[in-house]
Amino acid sequence: MCISTLATIRRETNSWRQVWITAGYLFGLAYVASLLTYQIARALA
Repeated sequence: MCISTLATIRRETNSWRQVWITAGYLFGLAYVASLLTYQIARALA
């Protein structure tokens, strides 16, 4: 997630809470996706 996206969320919602929720959610989603990809690739190799 880039800083400009977070800044846009902040400006549109006028809330830092929404920025942190969104950043945390997307970080967690990316982490889970990368973990699944790694585990599947490791199991197939």
